[in-house]
Amino acid sequence: ARSKHLINTMRRVCVRRIMCMMCETLGEGKMDAASDYRFRGDGVESLIGATTPPPSLRFLFDAPPSPHGVRSERRARRRFIGDLRQAAARRQLELEYQPIVDSRSGAIVAFEALLRWNHPLRRVSPAEFIPVAENNALMPELGAWVVARACKDCASWPSHIKVSVNMSASQLADPAVERVVAEAVAAAGLSPDRLQIELTETFLLSDSNALYTLSRLRASGVQIALDDFGTGYSSMSYLHTFPFDKIKIDRCFMTQTDRCRHSYRMLEALMR
Repeated sequence: ARSKHLINTMRRVCVRRIMCMMCETLGEGKMDAASDYRFRGDGVESLIGATTPPPSLRFLFDAPPSPHGVRSERRARRRFIGDLRQAAARRQLELEYQPIVDSRSGAIVAFEALLRWNHPLRRVSPAEFIPVAENNALMPELGAWVVARACKDCASWPSHIKVSVNMSASQLADPAVERVVAEAVAAAGLSPDRLQIELTETFLLSDSNALYTLSRLRASGVQIALDDFGTGYSSMSYLHTFPFDKIKIDRCFMTQTDRCRHSYRMLEALMR
């Protein structure tokens, strides 16, 4: 019995150590290996409850879910995806607009369109439904709705105010993106230069035809903005390769200018 207990205990310790390594690999934080086990006179006892495992690894320590629970979870996920697919047709989607202000005059020059989902049961956060849409090839469909609605709304604003729409890498990689944008602008009777498409460097890195797609969109009169510049794989080569109409410098980079003279000089040179 003592030998069996020791074997089971060591097995739990091994699993615990594996979890520590997986936590670091998945970026879910580190766990103090020293607190994971302790020595006693009768061997090593795992402190499984000492630290709460992250959700993605909790299955290693929780009791195995019942088949009924697994089926219920899968049904709920399928229902969520189905509801998201029908959200536009059911008039559950809406756009909220964040003003973009000229720093010199203080006047509003544009609005950034932000997608919201008003599900009948609750208002679903974009942080929750956008990843699901990305993983289930729904972004091109949702993106088409956003562009069409944003153009329609912008057409009712004063002629000097533009609308800015964020597009993900999967949307811009869609072969139909040029047609979708052209149809949205035409249907709204909007001048193309009043629509601004924002993209991140993820698209430039993930699609070999990225610059060709952007060139075609810009040739139609639409403006192109590079978002979150100053983070990740930011490179000045992008600015030489493609004539962006606007560069949005990431807030993280901006906050460094107060503490780092080098960052301030880089920002000043970039703005010039």
